[in-house]
Amino acid sequence: MSERSRPSHPEQPPSEPRGPTKTADYRYRFRGNFDREAEGTCRVRILEERDRPPVMVLTELNANESTSVTNCVEILAAELIAKHFPHRFEVVGEDPVTLIEHYEPSPTVNGKRRRDATYDRVVFERWVPRRIWLHGQARLSFETPDWRHLPDNEVREILGEEADDLP
Repeated sequence: MSERSRPSHPEQPPSEPRGPTKTADYRYRFRGNFDREAEGTCRVRILEERDRPPVMVLTELNANESTSVTNCVEILAAELIAKHFPHRFEVVGEDPVTLIEHYEPSPTVNGKRRRDATYDRVVFERWVPRRIWLHGQARLSFETPDWRHLPDNEVREILGEEADDLP
């Protein structure tokens, strides 16, 4: 190779993306507490970043006409972690996921928004799923959820660039 055809700078390795990477984003149909069929709908987003537990965002959609995410979070979280990260139940010393419950902003009425978007970190006393019976159907569930409101700066810190994707 001649001197002229050599690159003047060594090749740089590709930089790793900063912040978490979205690995899933879909609407999840679920059977609410009093539904005979899967009539509930929420949005599920999963963000992953090296050396950190995955982040799972469950969004209560304004169009959901069934049980709210809040009122069945212990079931939704257990079922979705079992679906996406069953191996995370075995992890010792950290939560299997960072679980965030998100409510979309409510639609505007007469030009005024009725509610801004909210974000809460949800943790459970024990992240050990148990089998329960709910209206004749076996479901996985955690026990004793606890919510902590997340201010916008913490949401952006946890979600990285994906925070801009939230409605």
